[in-house]
Amino acid sequence: MNIQVKQVSKGPDMAEFCVYINGTNSGTVLFQSNKGSVDGIIKICIFDSDNKLHEKQLKHSKHKLLKNERFYTMKDETAENFMTSMYVRNTKLGFFEQYKSIRFYYHNCFYGLHPLDVENENSFIFKSGKPIAMLEEIDVDYADLHNYKMEIKDCNDCVPCVLLCSYFYIISNFKSTKEIILEKIYEVINKLRKKKENK
Repeated sequence: MNIQVKQVSKGPDMAEFCVYINGTNSGTVLFQSNKGSVDGIIKICIFDSDNKLHEKQLKHSKHKLLKNERFYTMKDETAENFMTSMYVRNTKLGFFEQYKSIRFYYHNCFYGLHPLDVENENSFIFKSGKPIAMLEEIDVDYADLHNYKMEIKDCNDCVPCVLLCSYFYIISNFKSTKEIILEKIYEVINKLRKKKENK
């Protein structure tokens, strides 16, 4: 099964994606950040290959644990009042080295995505320790819109894979309004500095 998560728009503190399953437009992903933050709410609405509708919502949480960061929580309908979580896990490899991965517990299965911070290397999605898909960023267009694709065998992995892909975008590529403004300020400062140096 081919899954494509294609960004169609972005704006102040939001990003929207279309989800294609085997070439068919099958749903959407919407991210809305919290008041200029880099975190917020991820909403997905997908029809899977069996034409079953899946609506999920991941919310950013202030919950913190040692070695974990960027916590998002979601109600798991397989257990009453049970909240599952998605987060970045930091694992030390040595004195100066650390390894980052995404962890996610969904429908009684552990999912993971790594590596996160290795240049020119695609990330792999794991289920219960076994690789099930490669997350590949196809291209980034002139408007800084991102396009991801995955190949999976089991249709039951479709929703968690899309959630992982959406979360990966947020922690890797999303910029808040505050960050964009700061970048523009630094650009102006650097230009003024260069003009002074050239005089």
